[in-house]
Amino acid sequence: MFFEVFFLLLVTYFAYQLLIKFAKKVNLIDLPNSRSSHVLPTIRGFGIVLCFAIGITLFVFNQDLFIQHSNLLSAVLLVGILGLVDDVVGTNPFIKIATLVMIYIFLYAEGFLITNLGVFLGVSLNLNLTLSILFTILAIVAFTNAFNLIDGLDGLSGLIAIIIFLSFLFIGVKNNDQFLITIPILFITSLAVFIFYNWHPAKVFLGDSGSLMIGFTISLMAIRSLSYIEPISILYITAVPIIDFLFVTVRRSLDGASIFKADKLHCHHILQSYFNNSVRKTVIVIAVFQMLFSSLGIVFVSEVNDSFTVLALFLLIFFIIFKFLNNIRVTYLN
Repeated sequence: MFFEVFFLLLVTYFAYQLLIKFAKKVNLIDLPNSRSSHVLPTIRGFGIVLCFAIGITLFVFNQDLFIQHSNLLSAVLLVGILGLVDDVVGTNPFIKIATLVMIYIFLYAEGFLITNLGVFLGVSLNLNLTLSILFTILAIVAFTNAFNLIDGLDGLSGLIAIIIFLSFLFIGVKNNDQFLITIPILFITSLAVFIFYNWHPAKVFLGDSGSLMIGFTISLMAIRSLSYIEPISILYITAVPIIDFLFVTVRRSLDGASIFKADKLHCHHILQSYFNNSVRKTVIVIAVFQMLFSSLGIVFVSEVNDSFTVLALFLLIFFIIFKFLNNIRVTYLN
């Protein structure tokens, strides 16, 4: 695995150099606007670097896995291309959602289905085939977009992704699942290069090509891990994107605004104001929060027999966070 990781580091680095060279020619420059956290034009589209580097590494070193999961890898590639198109020319959000739904066809062929939601008050919530397909599509699309929403501060999305992939790597090692070992290691390695260049002040952004692809891949890792852990554990292992998604949805609904209208009042934006606009401090605090939740999810929650209490605890924590952030919003941003 050492040579595989070393090869991936080199490919990621040189692919990034190519991105730098051609970014302006293909319109992969992010210009600052009212919702931006940066003030200078910055290269975006590192996601296509991830896609290329990880794909080449898998093909060279692990052809069995490459062939065995060709449908899954094709789906991930298509999501990366979808994000790249959005980075270059822009796309309608509903077109992105519809495309993600269609891409799920590749996953269905590999048996990626959520068939059980866990045990609540002694009742096992099993889903029939139709409900399984619908719920799986909903979960993948929702989380993919939720992860995209946290890509708002330098270093945040990359660091959160690394922590989440480490959680799935732990599950993979514990259960000797080569898929849950190999894919997280490859993403963690490439993301380490990305973090180096994306740490504040960032020289490059993931772009939608990266944030959508990573969110999509994490959702697949989550479904795969359900063979070993309780479904409720996923709420904790992927807590930051889910809590931000819930926070934004509830806040906009209470404010009478459209839940689809973009703004600069996500969890990380509000915390940034609390920390005197310090990007690094905000990112580190959120990362520590994600580490605590991930640890809770894989060590404690995954062993719980009844999910009701665990879900109630998660919702209670969300309520506390919502009140805390909303008070900050009123104090610092109004």
